[in-house]
Amino acid sequence: MESIDRKMSVILSLLIEQREIASGELNREKLPKIEVVLKKTGFDAKEVADFLGKKVEAVRKTLQRAK
Repeated sequence: MESIDRKMSVILSLLIEQREIASGELNREKLPKIEVVLKKTGFDAKEVADFLGKKVEAVRKTLQRAK
């Protein structure tokens, strides 16, 4: 079972990204994929996959392409 702290970290990272988009700090054409955002906040590929309901391999490929 996931801890509430981990879930709150995901929510917080999504809110921060949304705020940056809304304020114009991020270029909308070059927005990072959510997998990358979550990875940058300290989650591993399995955790990201679990949060997003995706397969771990799909998340790993996305992260690899983003390098």
